[in-house]
Amino acid sequence: AIPTHIKHILNYMSKINVKTEVRGEDIFVPGGQELICKPNVKGDLDKINDQPWPSGFPVDLIPQMVVLAAKAKGNIRIHSIMYETQLLGFVEELKKMRAKVELADTVRIFTFGPSEFKGATVVAPNVLQCVHAILLTALAANGVTVLKNAEMLIRRYPDLIYKLNKLGARIEKI
Repeated sequence: AIPTHIKHILNYMSKINVKTEVRGEDIFVPGGQELICKPNVKGDLDKINDQPWPSGFPVDLIPQMVVLAAKAKGNIRIHSIMYETQLLGFVEELKKMRAKVELADTVRIFTFGPSEFKGATVVAPNVLQCVHAILLTALAANGVTVLKNAEMLIRRYPDLIYKLNKLGARIEKI
């Protein structure tokens, strides 16, 4: 990714205390960071909201930010006006994995972290980005997760299991 192209993403990630280092055309995210949902400048609960890309935060990353925010200490609001009802099933599957998240309505999610994700049997939502975020949750969870109906993820990313296993994950297709 080119840092100037994703400055909005990096700004939003700083709301969860994710620090990044830009070195030329590369972006580094140091490990071992403490994830904390920071209050806004008024001291209120901050929010992450999707806006048309490239001037705002991309809707395609909202599910991943929900997972990241759920892992962080503290609370944050996540508004996704572009997803409408697609987040309903996603949030329910996250809750099966002990994510501390609540759906206020079809477009607003509140996180109450930190969540300690636990493996569970979950069903892949019908939105690719949500399935990807469920997979990330499973990788961060203690225990075994069974992700049912994940065919769309495998079709879109046929080498994903191989690549994640190469990085140290233990994933098998059953």
